[in-house]
Amino acid sequence: MSGPILGKRLDKETHLSGEWLRTWSSGDLWQVHHPYNGLEFVVDLGKKTCTCCFWDLVGIPCRHDVSALQYQNLDPEKYVDPCYMREAYKACYENNVSPINGMDMWLTVDAENLLPP
Repeated sequence: MSGPILGKRLDKETHLSGEWLRTWSSGDLWQVHHPYNGLEFVVDLGKKTCTCCFWDLVGIPCRHDVSALQYQNLDPEKYVDPCYMREAYKACYENNVSPINGMDMWLTVDAENLLPP
């Protein structure tokens, strides 16, 4: 895993996953519900989706996903999107980033007459 922020977020979701109860449906589908507030979500581990949309948007398993993963003794870290891995950061930033002038030297543009490219 890469970075302390990702680790903290996954740790938080792992901690909160204990509040959720999961029921296997079929294949990779799970029904996950909270016994006190009545919220329910559908988790598809194969597609890496949850109806709360957190996993889809952020790429880190949410508490509902972690609940289903842990029931099967699967490591949630292995389900984190590859964009968070060290290799992805390295590939993204291994090339030189060209410097630019400060904002005070940028050209001013008349926003009123600005046309799309």
